[in-house]
Amino acid sequence: MSQVANAIGRLGLDELVPELKRLLDEDMLRHSKAQAARADALRRGDIVASSDASTSCDNQYRAAFIRIGGDAVARVAAQYLEDRSFGVSAALILKSISDRQLNVPEPSFHRRWPQFDEVDTTRKRRDASPRQAPPNELATPIFAAIERLAKPEAEKQDQLLAINLTRIGLGMPHSDQDDLVARVVALPQPLSTKQMLLTAMVLDGFVIDADLVMRAIDEWLEDANQDRNAWHKQQETWEIEPWLELLPFSTRPEAVFEGLVKVKAFYGRDWAKRWERVLTAVAAAIGPQGDGLLLRLAREHKDIADDHTWMRAFLERGTIESVLTYVDLFNERVFGRGPNGVDAWHVGRQLAAYAQKFSELNAELQKRYETIGDGPARRVLEEFFGEAGGGDDLIAMVKTYAASSRRYDGQMSRAVEAVATEKVPIGEDSNTYNIYPASVGGLRKALFGMLYGSEAEASVAGRCLEAIDVLRTNMALLPTTLGTQMSCLNVHGH
Repeated sequence: MSQVANAIGRLGLDELVPELKRLLDEDMLRHSKAQAARADALRRGDIVASSDASTSCDNQYRAAFIRIGGDAVARVAAQYLEDRSFGVSAALILKSISDRQLNVPEPSFHRRWPQFDEVDTTRKRRDASPRQAPPNELATPIFAAIERLAKPEAEKQDQLLAINLTRIGLGMPHSDQDDLVARVVALPQPLSTKQMLLTAMVLDGFVIDADLVMRAIDEWLEDANQDRNAWHKQQETWEIEPWLELLPFSTRPEAVFEGLVKVKAFYGRDWAKRWERVLTAVAAAIGPQGDGLLLRLAREHKDIADDHTWMRAFLERGTIESVLTYVDLFNERVFGRGPNGVDAWHVGRQLAAYAQKFSELNAELQKRYETIGDGPARRVLEEFFGEAGGGDDLIAMVKTYAASSRRYDGQMSRAVEAVATEKVPIGEDSNTYNIYPASVGGLRKALFGMLYGSEAEASVAGRCLEAIDVLRTNMALLPTTLGTQMSCLNVHGH
Protein backbone atom coordinates (compact mmCIF):
# COMPACT_ATOMS: atom_id res chain seq x y z
CA MET A 1 0.00 0.00 0.00
CA SER A 2 2.88 2.37 0.66
CA GLN A 3 3.91 1.98 -2.99
CA VAL A 4 0.44 3.06 -4.07
CA ALA A 5 0.76 6.03 -1.70
CA ASN A 6 4.04 6.98 -3.38
CA ALA A 7 2.34 6.86 -6.77
CA ILE A 8 -0.52 9.06 -5.56
CA GLY A 9 2.01 11.53 -4.20
CA ARG A 10 3.81 11.70 -7.53
CA LEU A 11 0.52 12.38 -9.32
CA GLY A 12 -0.23 15.20 -6.87
CA LEU A 13 -3.98 15.31 -7.53
CA ASP A 14 -6.33 16.77 -4.91
CA GLU A 15 -9.09 14.32 -5.82
CA LEU A 16 -6.88 11.43 -4.68
CA VAL A 17 -6.53 12.76 -1.12
CA PRO A 18 -9.49 10.67 0.19
CA GLU A 19 -7.96 7.53 -1.32
CA LEU A 20 -4.60 8.34 0.25
CA LYS A 21 -6.30 8.78 3.62
CA ARG A 22 -8.08 5.43 3.23
CA LEU A 23 -4.76 3.72 2.47
CA LEU A 24 -3.18 5.36 5.52
CA ASP A 25 -6.01 4.22 7.80
CA GLU A 26 -5.76 0.65 6.53
CA ASP A 27 -1.97 0.60 6.86
CA MET A 28 -2.12 2.01 10.39
CA LEU A 29 -4.72 -0.62 11.38
CA ARG A 30 -2.56 -3.44 10.04
CA HIS A 31 0.51 -2.04 11.74
CA SER A 32 -1.33 -1.76 15.05
CA LYS A 33 -2.42 -5.41 14.82
CA ALA A 34 1.11 -6.49 13.92
CA GLN A 35 2.53 -4.66 16.93
CA ALA A 36 -0.01 -6.31 19.23
CA ALA A 37 1.03 -9.73 17.91
CA ARG A 38 4.77 -9.01 17.83
CA ALA A 39 5.61 -10.72 21.12
CA ASP A 40 3.89 -13.90 19.99
CA ALA A 41 5.63 -13.70 16.59
CA LEU A 42 9.03 -13.45 18.29
CA ARG A 43 8.24 -16.51 20.41
CA ARG A 44 7.30 -18.44 17.26
CA GLY A 45 10.36 -17.21 15.42
CA ASP A 46 8.19 -15.65 12.72
CA ILE A 47 10.65 -13.15 11.23
CA VAL A 48 8.20 -11.75 8.68
CA ALA A 49 5.52 -10.97 11.25
CA SER A 50 7.95 -9.44 13.74
CA SER A 51 9.52 -7.36 10.96
CA ASP A 52 6.14 -6.01 9.89
CA ALA A 53 5.48 -4.94 13.46
CA SER A 54 8.70 -2.92 13.64
CA THR A 55 8.40 -1.33 10.19
CA SER A 56 6.38 1.84 9.72
CA CYS A 57 5.48 3.45 6.40
CA ASP A 58 4.54 6.84 7.81
CA ASN A 59 7.45 8.50 5.94
CA GLN A 60 5.97 7.46 2.60
CA TYR A 61 2.50 8.70 3.49
CA ARG A 62 3.89 11.94 4.89
CA ALA A 63 5.88 12.55 1.69
CA ALA A 64 2.82 11.80 -0.45
CA PHE A 65 0.61 14.23 1.46
CA ILE A 66 3.32 16.90 1.32
CA ARG A 67 3.68 16.55 -2.45
CA ILE A 68 -0.05 17.12 -2.92
CA GLY A 69 -0.36 19.91 -0.34
CA GLY A 70 -3.27 22.31 -0.23
CA ASP A 71 -6.32 22.80 1.97
CA ALA A 72 -7.68 19.28 1.52
CA VAL A 73 -4.46 17.76 2.81
CA ALA A 74 -4.37 20.24 5.71
CA ARG A 75 -7.86 19.17 6.79
CA VAL A 76 -6.85 15.51 6.69
CA ALA A 77 -3.57 16.05 8.55
CA ALA A 78 -5.35 17.91 11.36
CA GLN A 79 -7.34 14.74 12.10
CA TYR A 80 -4.20 12.77 13.00
CA LEU A 81 -2.37 15.22 15.27
CA GLU A 82 -3.19 13.26 18.43
CA ASP A 83 -2.34 9.90 16.90
CA ARG A 84 0.77 8.50 18.58
CA SER A 85 2.09 6.88 15.42
CA PHE A 86 1.29 9.58 12.86
CA GLY A 87 0.85 12.76 14.91
CA VAL A 88 4.36 14.10 14.31
CA SER A 89 4.09 13.41 10.58
CA ALA A 90 0.72 15.18 10.52
CA ALA A 91 2.27 18.26 12.11
CA LEU A 92 5.15 18.19 9.63
CA ILE A 93 2.62 18.04 6.78
CA LEU A 94 0.92 21.17 8.10
CA LYS A 95 4.28 22.90 8.48
CA SER A 96 5.21 22.01 4.91
CA ILE A 97 1.96 23.51 3.61
CA SER A 98 2.57 26.65 5.67
CA ASP A 99 6.17 26.95 4.44
CA ARG A 100 5.00 26.60 0.85
CA GLN A 101 2.41 29.34 1.31
CA LEU A 102 5.01 31.69 2.77
CA ASN A 103 7.77 30.76 0.28
CA VAL A 104 10.05 29.52 3.07
CA PRO A 105 13.17 27.92 1.53
CA GLU A 106 13.23 24.16 1.75
CA PRO A 107 15.69 22.59 4.23
CA SER A 108 19.18 22.21 2.79
CA PHE A 109 21.86 19.64 3.53
CA HIS A 110 24.32 22.55 3.35
CA ARG A 111 22.60 24.50 6.12
CA ARG A 112 22.18 22.54 9.30
CA TRP A 113 19.47 23.11 11.89
CA PRO A 114 19.44 25.15 14.04
CA GLN A 115 20.66 28.49 12.69
CA PHE A 116 20.56 31.18 15.36
CA ASP A 117 21.17 34.20 13.14
CA GLU A 118 17.47 35.16 13.22
CA VAL A 119 17.10 35.09 17.02
CA ASP A 120 17.46 38.87 17.30
CA THR A 121 14.64 39.35 14.78
CA THR A 122 12.32 36.85 16.46
CA ARG A 123 12.90 38.41 19.88
CA LYS A 124 12.02 41.85 18.56
CA ARG A 125 8.90 40.42 16.95
CA ARG A 126 7.98 38.74 20.24
CA ASP A 127 8.50 41.98 22.19
CA ALA A 128 6.37 44.01 19.78
CA SER A 129 3.08 45.21 21.21
CA PRO A 130 0.63 44.24 19.99
CA ARG A 131 1.98 41.12 18.35
CA GLN A 132 1.26 40.76 14.67
CA ALA A 133 -1.42 38.28 13.67
CA PRO A 134 0.05 35.15 12.02
CA PRO A 135 -0.19 35.11 8.20
CA ASN A 136 -1.99 31.75 8.28
CA GLU A 137 -3.81 29.54 10.79
CA LEU A 138 -2.17 26.21 9.99
CA ALA A 139 -0.55 26.00 13.43
CA THR A 140 -3.88 26.46 15.22
CA PRO A 141 -4.94 22.77 15.13
CA ILE A 142 -1.45 21.77 16.28
CA PHE A 143 -1.65 23.89 19.42
CA ALA A 144 -5.23 22.75 20.00
CA ALA A 145 -3.97 19.16 20.02
CA ILE A 146 -1.13 20.11 22.36
CA GLU A 147 -3.66 21.69 24.72
CA ARG A 148 -5.45 18.36 25.01
CA LEU A 149 -2.27 16.26 25.26
CA ALA A 150 -0.13 18.37 27.62
CA LYS A 151 -1.60 17.33 30.93
CA PRO A 152 0.40 16.11 33.95
CA GLU A 153 -1.89 13.09 34.30
CA ALA A 154 -1.61 12.14 30.60
CA GLU A 155 0.21 8.97 29.61
CA LYS A 156 3.88 9.14 28.75
CA GLN A 157 3.40 8.68 25.00
CA ASP A 158 0.86 11.52 24.88
CA GLN A 159 3.20 13.84 26.78
CA LEU A 160 6.09 13.00 24.45
CA LEU A 161 3.83 13.66 21.48
CA ALA A 162 2.89 17.05 22.97
CA ILE A 163 6.59 17.90 23.31
CA ASN A 164 7.28 17.04 19.68
CA LEU A 165 4.20 18.85 18.39
CA THR A 166 5.19 21.99 20.30
CA ARG A 167 8.62 21.92 18.72
CA ILE A 168 7.05 21.82 15.25
CA GLY A 169 4.33 24.36 16.00
CA LEU A 170 6.84 26.94 17.23
CA GLY A 171 8.50 26.78 13.83
CA MET A 172 5.29 28.01 12.18
CA PRO A 173 3.43 31.33 12.35
CA HIS A 174 1.32 31.20 15.51
CA SER A 175 -0.49 33.29 18.08
CA ASP A 176 0.67 33.81 21.67
CA GLN A 177 1.18 30.33 23.11
CA ASP A 178 3.63 31.18 25.92
CA ASP A 179 1.52 29.72 28.74
CA LEU A 180 0.94 26.48 26.86
CA VAL A 181 4.63 26.17 25.99
CA ALA A 182 5.52 26.63 29.66
CA ARG A 183 3.14 23.79 30.56
CA VAL A 184 4.78 21.53 27.98
CA VAL A 185 8.26 22.30 29.30
CA ALA A 186 7.04 21.44 32.81
CA LEU A 187 5.74 17.99 31.80
CA PRO A 188 7.33 15.24 33.93
CA GLN A 189 9.50 13.80 31.17
CA PRO A 190 13.32 13.52 31.04
CA LEU A 191 15.15 16.67 29.96
CA SER A 192 16.76 14.69 27.16
CA THR A 193 13.35 14.60 25.46
CA LYS A 194 13.07 18.40 25.52
CA GLN A 195 16.32 19.50 23.89
CA MET A 196 14.81 20.11 20.46
CA LEU A 197 11.81 21.81 22.07
CA LEU A 198 14.10 24.25 23.88
CA THR A 199 15.96 24.87 20.63
CA ALA A 200 12.69 25.68 18.88
CA MET A 201 11.85 28.04 21.73
CA VAL A 202 15.14 29.89 21.25
CA LEU A 203 14.48 30.20 17.52
CA ASP A 204 11.02 31.56 18.34
CA GLY A 205 12.50 34.31 20.50
CA PHE A 206 12.17 32.78 23.99
CA VAL A 207 14.84 33.40 26.62
CA ILE A 208 15.16 29.92 28.10
CA ASP A 209 16.07 28.98 31.68
CA ALA A 210 19.84 28.58 32.03
CA ASP A 211 19.46 26.43 35.14
CA LEU A 212 17.31 23.99 33.17
CA VAL A 213 19.97 23.65 30.48
CA MET A 214 22.77 23.28 33.02
CA ARG A 215 20.78 20.57 34.79
CA ALA A 216 20.50 18.69 31.51
CA ILE A 217 24.26 19.00 30.99
CA ASP A 218 24.96 17.77 34.52
CA GLU A 219 22.62 14.80 34.02
CA TRP A 220 24.36 13.92 30.77
CA LEU A 221 27.78 14.13 32.44
CA GLU A 222 26.61 12.00 35.37
CA ASP A 223 25.51 9.29 32.97
CA ALA A 224 28.55 9.68 30.72
CA ASN A 225 31.02 9.38 33.60
CA GLN A 226 29.86 5.86 34.38
CA ASP A 227 32.55 3.42 33.27
CA ARG A 228 30.25 1.52 30.94
CA ASN A 229 29.34 4.71 29.05
CA ALA A 230 32.43 6.92 29.12
CA TRP A 231 34.34 5.43 26.19
CA HIS A 232 31.23 5.55 24.00
CA LYS A 233 30.26 9.12 24.91
CA GLN A 234 33.80 10.37 24.30
CA GLN A 235 33.68 9.28 20.66
CA GLU A 236 31.32 12.06 19.53
CA THR A 237 29.77 15.34 20.67
CA TRP A 238 26.35 15.17 19.01
CA GLU A 239 24.48 14.45 22.26
CA ILE A 240 25.92 17.24 24.41
CA GLU A 241 26.86 20.02 21.99
CA PRO A 242 23.21 20.92 21.21
CA TRP A 243 22.75 21.67 24.92
CA LEU A 244 25.85 23.87 25.08
CA GLU A 245 24.78 25.94 22.09
CA LEU A 246 21.54 26.90 23.86
CA LEU A 247 23.26 28.64 26.77
CA PRO A 248 24.13 31.93 24.96
CA PHE A 249 20.37 32.46 24.52
CA SER A 250 19.42 31.66 28.10
CA THR A 251 18.79 33.75 31.20
CA ARG A 252 22.53 33.55 31.92
CA PRO A 253 24.43 33.63 28.60
CA GLU A 254 27.77 33.51 30.42
CA ALA A 255 26.83 30.02 31.65
CA VAL A 256 28.19 28.76 28.33
CA PHE A 257 31.67 29.00 29.86
CA GLU A 258 30.68 26.95 32.90
CA GLY A 259 29.12 24.32 30.69
CA LEU A 260 32.03 24.24 28.27
CA VAL A 261 34.59 23.81 31.05
CA LYS A 262 32.64 20.89 32.53
CA VAL A 263 32.20 19.13 29.21
CA LYS A 264 35.79 19.66 28.05
CA ALA A 265 37.00 18.21 31.35
CA PHE A 266 35.02 15.04 30.64
CA TYR A 267 36.61 14.58 27.22
CA GLY A 268 40.07 15.45 28.52
CA ARG A 269 43.15 15.87 26.39
CA ASP A 270 43.09 12.38 24.89
CA TRP A 271 39.56 12.84 23.54
CA ALA A 272 39.65 16.59 22.92
CA LYS A 273 37.05 17.74 20.40
CA ARG A 274 36.22 20.77 18.34
CA TRP A 275 33.15 22.68 19.51
CA GLU A 276 32.38 24.75 16.42
CA ARG A 277 28.63 24.71 17.02
CA VAL A 278 29.20 26.41 20.37
CA LEU A 279 31.31 29.07 18.66
CA THR A 280 28.63 29.62 16.01
CA ALA A 281 25.98 30.01 18.70
CA VAL A 282 28.04 32.51 20.70
CA ALA A 283 28.75 34.45 17.50
CA ALA A 284 24.99 34.79 17.02
CA ALA A 285 24.40 36.09 20.56
CA ILE A 286 22.71 39.47 20.56
CA GLY A 287 24.15 42.96 21.01
CA PRO A 288 27.14 44.20 23.03
CA GLN A 289 26.74 41.28 25.43
CA GLY A 290 27.25 38.96 22.47
CA ASP A 291 30.39 40.87 21.48
CA GLY A 292 31.74 40.38 24.99
CA LEU A 293 30.90 36.67 25.03
CA LEU A 294 32.67 36.10 21.73
CA LEU A 295 35.77 38.00 22.86
CA ARG A 296 35.93 36.04 26.12
CA LEU A 297 35.43 32.77 24.29
CA ALA A 298 38.36 33.57 21.99
CA ARG A 299 40.65 34.31 24.92
CA GLU A 300 39.63 31.35 27.10
CA HIS A 301 38.68 28.63 24.61
CA LYS A 302 40.49 29.33 21.37
CA ASP A 303 41.05 25.58 20.92
CA ILE A 304 37.37 24.84 20.19
CA ALA A 305 37.73 25.72 16.48
CA ASP A 306 40.36 26.37 13.83
CA ASP A 307 41.51 29.84 12.85
CA HIS A 308 39.38 30.04 9.72
CA THR A 309 36.22 29.21 11.66
CA TRP A 310 37.06 31.85 14.24
CA MET A 311 37.61 34.42 11.50
CA ARG A 312 34.22 33.67 9.96
CA ALA A 313 32.56 33.83 13.38
CA PHE A 314 33.84 37.34 14.04
CA LEU A 315 33.41 38.76 10.56
CA GLU A 316 30.00 37.23 9.86
CA ARG A 317 28.67 38.64 13.11
CA GLY A 318 27.93 41.66 10.96
CA THR A 319 29.10 44.54 13.16
CA ILE A 320 32.05 46.90 12.88
CA GLU A 321 32.88 46.20 16.52
CA SER A 322 33.32 42.47 15.89
CA VAL A 323 35.55 43.13 12.86
CA LEU A 324 37.78 45.49 14.85
CA THR A 325 37.89 43.04 17.76
CA TYR A 326 39.13 40.33 15.41
CA VAL A 327 41.86 42.64 14.09
CA ASP A 328 42.95 43.39 17.67
CA LEU A 329 43.04 39.68 18.55
CA PHE A 330 45.08 38.94 15.44
CA ASN A 331 47.50 41.67 16.50
CA GLU A 332 47.75 40.08 19.95
CA ARG A 333 48.65 36.80 18.22
CA VAL A 334 45.57 35.03 19.54
CA PHE A 335 45.02 34.07 15.90
CA GLY A 336 47.42 33.64 13.01
CA ARG A 337 49.89 31.37 14.77
CA GLY A 338 51.01 27.83 14.00
CA PRO A 339 51.04 25.83 10.78
CA ASN A 340 47.24 25.98 10.46
CA GLY A 341 46.87 29.61 11.44
CA VAL A 342 45.10 31.96 9.06
CA ASP A 343 47.54 34.24 7.22
CA ALA A 344 47.47 38.01 6.83
CA TRP A 345 46.78 37.87 3.09
CA HIS A 346 43.64 35.79 3.58
CA VAL A 347 42.34 37.98 6.40
CA GLY A 348 42.97 41.12 4.36
CA ARG A 349 40.91 39.79 1.47
CA GLN A 350 38.07 38.85 3.80
CA LEU A 351 38.10 42.32 5.33
CA ALA A 352 37.87 43.80 1.83
CA ALA A 353 34.67 41.86 1.22
CA TYR A 354 33.13 43.22 4.42
CA ALA A 355 34.22 46.77 3.63
CA GLN A 356 31.65 46.74 0.84
CA LYS A 357 28.90 46.19 3.43
CA PHE A 358 30.06 48.82 5.94
CA SER A 359 31.01 52.14 4.39
CA GLU A 360 32.51 53.36 7.67
CA LEU A 361 34.77 50.32 8.08
CA ASN A 362 37.59 51.77 5.96
CA ALA A 363 37.94 54.81 8.19
CA GLU A 364 37.97 52.66 11.34
CA LEU A 365 40.60 50.31 9.92
CA GLN A 366 42.74 53.28 8.91
CA LYS A 367 42.62 54.53 12.51
CA ARG A 368 43.67 51.06 13.69
CA TYR A 369 46.53 51.06 11.19
CA GLU A 370 47.86 54.38 12.46
CA THR A 371 47.97 53.17 16.08
CA ILE A 372 48.55 49.43 15.83
CA GLY A 373 52.33 49.56 15.79
CA ASP A 374 54.49 46.84 14.31
CA GLY A 375 52.24 43.91 15.25
CA PRO A 376 50.94 41.17 12.93
CA ALA A 377 47.74 43.10 12.21
CA ARG A 378 49.71 45.78 10.40
CA ARG A 379 50.34 43.33 7.59
CA VAL A 380 46.65 42.37 7.62
CA LEU A 381 45.59 45.98 7.17
CA GLU A 382 48.14 46.56 4.44
CA GLU A 383 46.75 43.53 2.62
CA PHE A 384 43.31 45.06 3.07
CA PHE A 385 44.49 48.38 1.63
CA GLY A 386 45.87 46.42 -1.32
CA GLU A 387 42.37 45.10 -1.99
CA ALA A 388 40.02 47.92 -1.05
CA GLY A 389 42.09 50.87 0.11
CA GLY A 390 41.41 54.52 -0.65
CA GLY A 391 43.57 57.58 -1.03
CA ASP A 392 43.69 58.31 2.71
CA ASP A 393 44.74 54.71 3.37
CA LEU A 394 47.62 55.02 0.91
CA ILE A 395 48.80 58.27 2.51
CA ALA A 396 48.70 56.55 5.92
CA MET A 397 50.78 53.69 4.50
CA VAL A 398 53.36 56.12 3.08
CA LYS A 399 53.74 57.79 6.47
CA THR A 400 54.04 54.43 8.25
CA TYR A 401 56.61 53.18 5.74
CA ALA A 402 58.64 56.33 6.16
CA ALA A 403 58.45 56.25 9.97
CA SER A 404 59.76 52.67 10.03
CA SER A 405 62.31 53.25 7.23
CA ARG A 406 60.60 50.75 4.93
CA ARG A 407 61.14 51.03 1.22
CA TYR A 408 58.54 50.90 -1.50
CA ASP A 409 57.65 47.24 -2.04
CA GLY A 410 55.11 44.92 -3.60
CA GLN A 411 52.66 45.55 -0.76
CA MET A 412 52.70 49.27 -1.43
CA SER A 413 52.44 48.60 -5.16
CA ARG A 414 49.20 46.65 -4.65
CA ALA A 415 47.81 49.49 -2.53
CA VAL A 416 48.63 51.98 -5.29
CA GLU A 417 46.85 49.80 -7.84
CA ALA A 418 43.79 49.49 -5.59
CA VAL A 419 43.55 53.28 -5.32
CA ALA A 420 44.42 54.17 -8.91
CA THR A 421 42.07 51.69 -10.56
CA GLU A 422 38.42 50.80 -10.21
CA LYS A 423 37.25 47.18 -10.50
CA VAL A 424 33.74 46.70 -11.82
CA PRO A 425 32.36 43.12 -11.97
CA ILE A 426 31.14 42.19 -15.43
CA GLY A 427 28.03 40.65 -13.88
CA GLU A 428 26.28 40.05 -10.58
CA ASP A 429 28.34 37.75 -8.31
CA SER A 430 31.00 37.54 -11.02
CA ASN A 431 34.65 37.08 -10.11
CA THR A 432 35.76 38.69 -13.37
CA TYR A 433 36.23 42.45 -13.49
CA ASN A 434 36.56 45.31 -15.90
CA ILE A 435 39.26 47.66 -14.61
CA TYR A 436 39.00 51.41 -15.21
CA PRO A 437 41.26 54.29 -14.18
CA ALA A 438 40.09 55.98 -11.00
CA SER A 439 40.19 59.67 -10.16
CA VAL A 440 43.44 60.33 -8.28
CA GLY A 441 43.81 64.12 -8.57
CA GLY A 442 43.58 64.71 -4.83
CA LEU A 443 45.88 61.78 -4.08
CA ARG A 444 48.54 62.97 -6.50
CA LYS A 445 48.42 66.42 -4.94
CA ALA A 446 48.92 64.93 -1.46
CA LEU A 447 51.80 62.76 -2.67
CA PHE A 448 53.47 65.71 -4.38
CA GLY A 449 53.25 67.60 -1.11
CA MET A 450 55.06 64.74 0.66
CA LEU A 451 58.01 65.12 -1.72
CA TYR A 452 59.01 68.10 0.41
CA GLY A 453 58.89 66.13 3.63
CA SER A 454 61.55 63.85 5.10
CA GLU A 455 63.86 61.94 2.81
CA ALA A 456 62.18 58.61 3.63
CA GLU A 457 58.71 60.04 3.07
CA ALA A 458 59.71 61.69 -0.20
CA SER A 459 61.26 58.45 -1.48
CA VAL A 460 58.13 56.36 -0.90
CA ALA A 461 55.78 59.10 -2.14
CA GLY A 462 57.86 59.51 -5.31
CA ARG A 463 57.69 55.81 -6.07
CA CYS A 464 53.92 55.90 -5.59
CA LEU A 465 53.61 58.75 -8.09
CA GLU A 466 55.73 56.83 -10.59
CA ALA A 467 53.55 53.73 -10.15
CA ILE A 468 50.37 55.75 -10.71
CA ASP A 469 51.80 57.21 -13.91
CA VAL A 470 52.82 53.77 -15.18
CA LEU A 471 49.35 52.36 -14.51
CA ARG A 472 47.60 55.22 -16.28
CA THR A 473 50.02 55.08 -19.23
CA ASN A 474 49.49 51.35 -19.67
CA MET A 475 45.74 51.80 -19.65
CA ALA A 476 45.93 54.62 -22.18
CA LEU A 477 48.00 52.45 -24.56
CA LEU A 478 45.38 49.69 -24.78
CA PRO A 479 43.63 49.40 -28.20
CA THR A 480 40.74 51.82 -28.47
CA THR A 481 38.64 49.12 -30.16
CA LEU A 482 37.93 47.74 -26.70
CA GLY A 483 35.70 50.78 -26.28
CA THR A 484 33.89 51.52 -23.08
CA GLN A 485 33.72 47.87 -22.09
CA MET A 486 37.24 48.11 -20.82
CA SER A 487 39.52 51.08 -20.86
CA CYS A 488 42.15 49.01 -19.10
CA LEU A 489 42.14 45.30 -18.33
CA ASN A 490 39.78 42.38 -17.84
CA VAL A 491 41.01 40.12 -15.06
CA HIS A 492 39.82 37.22 -12.96
CA GLY A 493 39.81 37.57 -9.17
CA HIS A 494 42.02 35.14 -7.33
